[in-house]
Amino acid sequence: MKLPDYSRCVELNQLLEAMGVKKIPSVPALPPDHFKREVVKTYTREELDPKDVAFDNLLKEGAIPVDIEDITLLPDELLELNGRKVCAYIRDQKGRVDFYNKISNYKYHLCNCSTIQGMKNIGREHRYLTTQRSDGFFEVHNLTFTRYKKGIARMELCKNCIESMEKKEFISHLSI
Repeated sequence: MKLPDYSRCVELNQLLEAMGVKKIPSVPALPPDHFKREVVKTYTREELDPKDVAFDNLLKEGAIPVDIEDITLLPDELLELNGRKVCAYIRDQKGRVDFYNKISNYKYHLCNCSTIQGMKNIGREHRYLTTQRSDGFFEVHNLTFTRYKKGIARMELCKNCIESMEKKEFISHLSI
């Protein structure tokens, strides 16, 4: 590979002169080296079930209404649906949505916190949807108006989830 000749570059020569460099030492040529690639592990690709792929895409791009009973609570208390980590949130909201700034005062949940348990105890768990969106934005329906409005809004993680995850040492207080 032939490198450009920077000895004729005015800016570089001025910089070298300002630094007090009189002569640039030459670099000896490196001997050619031949690399050998060694395959350590090989993976076989299994055929993916089209239903699983469609389900994954729906979880990542949108939200799925589910019964809280369908969500598996692992020993570490993170929410899981069909073997996938998910978060739960309420899509149909009243009064606390600002579509102009894309902000909602509602919260989303990652674990079986006291808020999720309380909603389950009073029979309101049917309001939750699950998703795998990772950008913090969620599809929201604002029911405050006579005709509801649809939009995307940012939500924050539930304070009870934060406390529960700090107890299980998933996150430190400084990482949030």
